[in-house]
Amino acid sequence: MEGTFAVVALFIFSRAAIFQALPQLSQAEAAGMALSEEAAGVISQPNLLWIYISIYCCTVLLMIGRLREAIYYLWQEKFLLLLMTLTALSSLWSLVPYETLAKTIAMIGCSIFGLYFALRYRPALQMHLLGCTFYFIIIASIAIPLLLPEIGKMRGIHEGLWRGAFTHKNMLGTTAALSAICFFLLAANSPYRTLMRWSGFCFSLFLLLMSCSKSSLLSYCIILMFLAFYAAAHKRYKLAAIALLSVAICAGAFAMQYKSHIYPPILLSNLTTHAKAFLSEDRLSAAADRPSICTATVSKAPRSAGFDTATDRVDLWQLVVREIGQKPVLGYGLGGFWLGLDGPSGAIWKQEKWHPPHSHNGFLDLWLHLGIIGLILFLMSFCVAFYLSFLRLCASEFSPARAFTPAILAYIFVANVAESDLYSTNYILWILFVASVVSVRKYGVRKQEQVSV
Repeated sequence: MEGTFAVVALFIFSRAAIFQALPQLSQAEAAGMALSEEAAGVISQPNLLWIYISIYCCTVLLMIGRLREAIYYLWQEKFLLLLMTLTALSSLWSLVPYETLAKTIAMIGCSIFGLYFALRYRPALQMHLLGCTFYFIIIASIAIPLLLPEIGKMRGIHEGLWRGAFTHKNMLGTTAALSAICFFLLAANSPYRTLMRWSGFCFSLFLLLMSCSKSSLLSYCIILMFLAFYAAAHKRYKLAAIALLSVAICAGAFAMQYKSHIYPPILLSNLTTHAKAFLSEDRLSAAADRPSICTATVSKAPRSAGFDTATDRVDLWQLVVREIGQKPVLGYGLGGFWLGLDGPSGAIWKQEKWHPPHSHNGFLDLWLHLGIIGLILFLMSFCVAFYLSFLRLCASEFSPARAFTPAILAYIFVANVAESDLYSTNYILWILFVASVVSVRKYGVRKQEQVSV
C-alpha cells in the first residue's frame, strides 16, 4: 500500500498530466507555465492545491513511526536543514511574502516526502518505485502526442516537437533522461524482468530524442559516459557498450539539431507521411507533388527564435548576474524575483523581449532566491553527499544500486547548468536530491547491501 502511495506521489511530483487534467486551466496557460511560476498556478487551482496538501498529510502520518529516525538524519544533514530554515526566513525580505510563504510550505512538504522516501526504502527499492512511476509517464507521454497531438506537441517556435504528458518539451526531456538512467541501472541491477526494464530504457531514450531538449541530451550523455566507465572498470563490457551506443545516438541527435536544424519528430513525421503515400493508391502522383524527405525535413524544422542557443543563455546569465549584485547575500526571497515587468525581473524583461520566466540555470536562480548563503548551503550539502556516495561506490564490487545515488546527484547537478529545475516547488528533482542526501547517511555505513528487488 505504501508503495502505491509512493508511485502515485512521484507521478504527481513529476508534473506529468497534472495541469492538463485540470479543466479550469487552459492549454495555453499550461503550456506557458514555468516551474518557477508553479506556486501561483497551484493557488489558483484549488483541486491541485488539495492534491499536494493530501500528499503532505499522508507523508506526515507515515512518518510518525519514524519520527526519531527522521530527526536524527535531519540533524546529520545540517546544511540541508539550514537551507530550509533560510527559505522560511526569506519571506521576511521578499517583495511577495505570501507567495514566498506558500512556496516555502511546498518546499518543506516535498522535502518531507523526500526524507520519507529515503528512510522507508533502500536505494534498490527507490529505483524500483521510480521505474514503476516512469513506466506510467512513458505510456502517457507516447499516447498523448499520438492520440492528441494538439496537446502532446509543442506550438509556436518549437512547432511539432514532443512535450508528451508535460507542459513543455524541456520537462519531457529532463524526465526522459532521468527515466533512461533509472531503467539502465535497474536492468543492470538484477537478472529478473530485464526485458521490461530494457524496454523502459529504450522508450525513455525515444522520448528524450523526440523532446529535442539539447540540455537534457547533453546531461544524459555525461551521466551515461560515467556509467559506461563504471561498467567497463568492472568488466561489464556489454553494459558499457549499450551505454556508449545510447550516448552515440543522443550525440548524433544533438548534432543534427544544433548544426543542421533537423529534428527527430520532423523526421518521423515526414517518414510517416511518405509511408502513407507509398501505401496509398495514388502514391505516384503524391510523390511528384511533394518535396523529398530531406528537403521537407529541413524546411519544416523549427528554427532558432527568441531563445534557443548557448549564446542566448550566456546573454541572459550576464543580465541575471547583474541583478544578483543588487542583493548578493540573502537574495530576493523564494519566488521574489521573477515577477514580470512589475518586479525585479522587469529590468531583464525590458532587454529580453521573449520574457524569460527563469534564469535557465538552477544555481543562478537559487542565488536569486536565497543569495550566496543559500547557494553555499546547497553546494556544501551536495558535495558532502556526492563525495560519500562516490567513496562508497569505489569501495565495493559492481553494484548498480550503489551507483544510483551518485548518478542521480550528478544528473541533478549537470541538468541545472542549462535549466532551472534545482529548487522548484513540488518537483521530483528536489525530492530525489533530498532522498539521495539522506540515503547516503543512512546506507553509507553498511558494508553490504541487498540489491535485488
